[in-house]
Amino acid sequence: MAVFGGYGHRQYWNELVLLDTGTMTWMRPHTSGHAPHPCVLHSAVVVRDLMVVFGGALDEKPLDQLVALDLVELRWSRLGYAWGGLRPLPRFGHAAAAIGSRIFVFGGASGESEPQP
Repeated sequence: MAVFGGYGHRQYWNELVLLDTGTMTWMRPHTSGHAPHPCVLHSAVVVRDLMVVFGGALDEKPLDQLVALDLVELRWSRLGYAWGGLRPLPRFGHAAAAIGSRIFVFGGASGESEPQP
């Protein structure tokens, strides 16, 4: 099990904590690359060997981030947005699910007071 980010002791975190379910031991592994911003209310889903982190909030502002952790190499990388159509607004408090190679994002808040076209 992987746990990323959070808030406590008056600070936002971008730490990664892993639970080895075979030994029931928690560890804080060293990672390389460009980790996501410290955040809360983000989503994280696993697609193949990647844990993909989307959105979140920092200081009550939505984050525009899409970052993946290679779970074998423990290396973070920022993912570009490459798709047709409108890109989703930065958001927090949403849910996400991975089915095959697709990630579905539901709901959340953008911090915008009016819907965007």
